[in-house]
Amino acid sequence: MMKFTTRHLTVELKGDWSQAAETPRGVPLTARYNGSFSLQIPDPSGEPKLIVLQPGDRIPPEGMYGNATKGKGTFALRLEERFRAGATLVGYAVEDGQEVEPGTILCWVEPIEETK
Repeated sequence: MMKFTTRHLTVELKGDWSQAAETPRGVPLTARYNGSFSLQIPDPSGEPKLIVLQPGDRIPPEGMYGNATKGKGTFALRLEERFRAGATLVGYAVEDGQEVEPGTILCWVEPIEETK
């Protein structure tokens, strides 16, 4: 049991912490749209096929990690500029084709440290 007390508030946490859900490490990437999320992306090697990234795969700077479909349009979901050296995929939080809304966690990534 943990107990936290401030002047106006007391919080007491109880429970079997061994049964807690595993919290993924890394940075969550969230949806900024209403629509569906697709795990399939064009093969970065240039081959004319679609692939699904796997945990541990490297995503290059501004590289794709999925596709979004909103209405009749489809657009690429890419790493943001803050991932200057790219990122490593930790895992997806949604399934292929799942409907999402703004704020839904799509996946977690670990930023790759920039080398000097």
